[in-house]
Amino acid sequence: MVATRDRFVRIAAATLVAVAGSGRAPVRAAVVRAGPYCSPSKAASLGDDYDFRLPTLDGGDVHFGALSGSPLWLNFFASWCAPCNREAAVVERLARRHAAAGLVVVGIDVGETPEVARAFRDRHALTFPIGLDLGGAVFRALGFDAYPTHAFFDEAGRMTCCVAGGLDENEMANEIAVAFAAPPQARPRR
Repeated sequence: MVATRDRFVRIAAATLVAVAGSGRAPVRAAVVRAGPYCSPSKAASLGDDYDFRLPTLDGGDVHFGALSGSPLWLNFFASWCAPCNREAAVVERLARRHAAAGLVVVGIDVGETPEVARAFRDRHALTFPIGLDLGGAVFRALGFDAYPTHAFFDEAGRMTCCVAGGLDENEMANEIAVAFAAPPQARPRR
């Protein structure tokens, strides 16, 4: 898995250099770091303080404490949010592209009924799990207050970036690379 992760980070960084950017300086192949659009959050990790479960559209649940061990991208959205609708296809494309490398993507519909969330999922042909934060309690507990909100975590459950608002594809790809590139010696022990 380490060889796959190292290869992924090199490929992701090289791809970011080659892709036309959003006006921001491209990430160099030797340096992968969180973008300037990232902001701190009350949630530093998916440890015991934020070990919550949400039901999913498919009748199961997502247990966040159990997701450590893989890079994780939480995409909080609402169906009425224009940026959420605009970026849904990109989130899906990147989720599929990086699944084999171990990226886990979970969409979280905030404050809407399962029927509304299901219609959003179906309209955008999303294949990753969709959690239902029916009352928005998890969203608020994590200190979030804007749609969409993206939260990226390394495999140890440490947050590497949190963005309140939309991201373009290059920014999303950069944060995926950062989540994969967390140095092993910096990872907290469990």
